[in-house]
Amino acid sequence: MTNHWSILVLFVSFALLASAAYAQSSWGQANSTSTNGNSWSNWATTGNETSPIDLGGSPGGIVLSPSGAILYIGDFSSNAINIINTSTGRVVGTMYVGPHPAGIAINKDGSMLYVVNYGSNTVSVVNTSTGIVQNTIKVGPQSLDIKINPSGSIAYVPSISTNNVSIIDLATNKVVGTFSVGPGPLGSTFTPNGTVAYVTDYLGVTISQIEVANNKIVAKIYTGNCPVAIAINPSGTTAYITNEGSNNVSVLDIHSGKVVDSIKTGSFPEDIEFAPNSADVYVVNYNSNTVSVINTTNNKVVNNITVGKHPVVVAFSPSGSFAYISNLNSSTVSIINISKSSNGAAARSVGELQPNLIYYTILAEVAIIILMVVYAMFVKKRQKFKKR
Repeated sequence: MTNHWSILVLFVSFALLASAAYAQSSWGQANSTSTNGNSWSNWATTGNETSPIDLGGSPGGIVLSPSGAILYIGDFSSNAINIINTSTGRVVGTMYVGPHPAGIAINKDGSMLYVVNYGSNTVSVVNTSTGIVQNTIKVGPQSLDIKINPSGSIAYVPSISTNNVSIIDLATNKVVGTFSVGPGPLGSTFTPNGTVAYVTDYLGVTISQIEVANNKIVAKIYTGNCPVAIAINPSGTTAYITNEGSNNVSVLDIHSGKVVDSIKTGSFPEDIEFAPNSADVYVVNYNSNTVSVINTTNNKVVNNITVGKHPVVVAFSPSGSFAYISNLNSSTVSIINISKSSNGAAARSVGELQPNLIYYTILAEVAIIILMVVYAMFVKKRQKFKKR
């Protein structure tokens, strides 16, 4: 009997040691302040580790509520939008839209979510209070992106295979027109005053400049191979364009309409966004599994941050303290703490949130304890039987 107990004790000790090692690791530290294993409160002190929220599926489109309290993440492999409470890191709900949700936009007051469904050539209009799809809008095939203009009155949805952009009236949730651009339009954005828009011609080497008042092309600007996304600085003077086929970012002077600089990034740069209250622009590099931070005062890359596998979209909390990056092929969303950096140089991916690992470790320990109790009862009964 003593030998059997010794073996069981060794098993329990091993499990406890494994748990202790986990708790001391960067993964465990990210969860050590939480009673539910999902606290984000001490991520700022956890160092250089990647910090994904483990969601499963294929995270793609991502957007935050205006307050920053809720994070909406589309699962491109299904028809689901995950709803995450950003103060706890917990998934608090799921909304269901069309197949293969891609680009996501939200209106100014956060009451409506607009989701492009790649698999059905539609846009789902979702009431965020109820999670119910209120309207379904038909758009062009192979649509991946949606952008709302600054006044919140219209949205552009480019269609790669038709070379057209659908114009959605957000008051009626109807397509009120389309216009033609260059080959394979993929992404779009509006200037801060809303009078001009730009559309990336992904199957070419240009972006199309649009006069929004009449939805007409007024210029085609050569950038790089396979332009994907565009970010415009808050003053509306400069645009930054990711070129997937050239592995760089083109810098466009909006006043002159000329590309004035080119910045080397990682492999296959995809999404690009300005950090709020900052001169930094963040570039998601799909093949490099990194985010490049560019200081736009000198157009230099000041940091490259490792994230998950095949990152596609970046979004920021309203305060600019955190960046969220969806990683299409690692089923995670990485979080970068940028609150301590004014120029991006100190920005880093922090902590590690893998609640499933803690959950299964605890389950294993409980299972071992139960086995010990059952085994002890069995041994006791066998000893009584022998005495007879």
